[in-house]
Amino acid sequence: MAPKRKPQDGPTNAHDADEDLQPSKRPRLNTSARLQQQQLRDTLVARKSEWHLTDADITDAIARIEHDKAIKFVLANGDASLFLYAKGLFSSFGRARRIRDLLTDPDAEKQRERLLRIVSTGETAREVTTDAAGCQCGTFADFCKDKMPVWGSPETSWVGRYNAMPRLLADPVVSQVLFRDHEQLKDKDHAYTERVQHPALCFMHAPVVMQHYLVAMANDHRTPSLDMALFMRRYRSAAELEKHIMENLGGSSIAFLRSILLPDTELKRYRTILDDDPPDLVRQFEREWKDRLEAYGPALVRAFEVHSEFKNPDRWVYTGNVAPDRDNLPGYHAMLLVGHRRTENDETRFLLQNWWENKQFVEVDWRYLMSAKAELHYVTTPQTHIPQEFPINHASHVELEMDIAEQLELEDRHRTCVPV
Repeated sequence: MAPKRKPQDGPTNAHDADEDLQPSKRPRLNTSARLQQQQLRDTLVARKSEWHLTDADITDAIARIEHDKAIKFVLANGDASLFLYAKGLFSSFGRARRIRDLLTDPDAEKQRERLLRIVSTGETAREVTTDAAGCQCGTFADFCKDKMPVWGSPETSWVGRYNAMPRLLADPVVSQVLFRDHEQLKDKDHAYTERVQHPALCFMHAPVVMQHYLVAMANDHRTPSLDMALFMRRYRSAAELEKHIMENLGGSSIAFLRSILLPDTELKRYRTILDDDPPDLVRQFEREWKDRLEAYGPALVRAFEVHSEFKNPDRWVYTGNVAPDRDNLPGYHAMLLVGHRRTENDETRFLLQNWWENKQFVEVDWRYLMSAKAELHYVTTPQTHIPQEFPINHASHVELEMDIAEQLELEDRHRTCVPV
């Protein structure tokens, strides 16, 4: 009697492995299953460009869905579930459960909102309107009209009220706003842009608006902006998407800025003003900040510590040292420095462009910026266009909720700067 063959965990040799791969040995899909698989493939092919998928990505996505026995669930839950499989979020262990919880669990509402903003909701866009005189009626106009007329036209600022002062006659330039007064942007009706979100920390809006201004400086034709939602949908990695959707973690604005600018672009960070700097040196640095605004365009204000006082919707002027929160660590935010002005006391103030719905512009002095540990970065290489592969939006007013705070990279914690 022949001895019993010991059971094997798998094929015993290459021939057996080949036999296992023969079509006749594979479980056959019934007609319904084949139709469902084809429906998945057709949908993925239709999303290929919008989601920036390769043929291999589509094949891998279908394999993941089949592995999880989730075809019916994916077909029933549409693009949101299909996107998660197509982008390869979550490891195979527990993936089906995590996706199901993300899309159906009432406790996952915030995560679901972040996912849907990327996959389907996207940006809400419209044009900034103009009044009968041809002046733009965006949030900057509202800021000048309702909050700080000093940043507006001479007729509504202290310049008009004190224009007989000898000091002003010698130097009539009291305020400068990038998108209104810069030699490469003034008289360009496409220069100004604004982005709106509810008060939340974000590292992405500032680089997008900065890129827009830089490209507008180099062009006379209408200049678009990067479409943030589409960019995330197409170009963020599985790890980055998972970190944002599931943990609401952001990233570095300077790293994101580098990723969307033209190749070989140079960025510079200069020495900041220190508390013990003598007044003459402070004045020198303030002049240099103004000169760089004219030479390079806006400055990226990054790693800005947001304390409770900065979230006050009824306050838009901040001078002196930050009033720090005692009980919790501050969050980090990114904005743009887009203007400067002189006060009646001959002090310099700077204008920051923000993205919060009720706080689009903020005035600060150098001490507040420095005590908030902000860094100023400039792009010194001209930006003639947005890289062609990136999605764009031509609207001048864009609304997109992105609560993704600025994160400091490891080397940022040493506060090093580029020597110049």
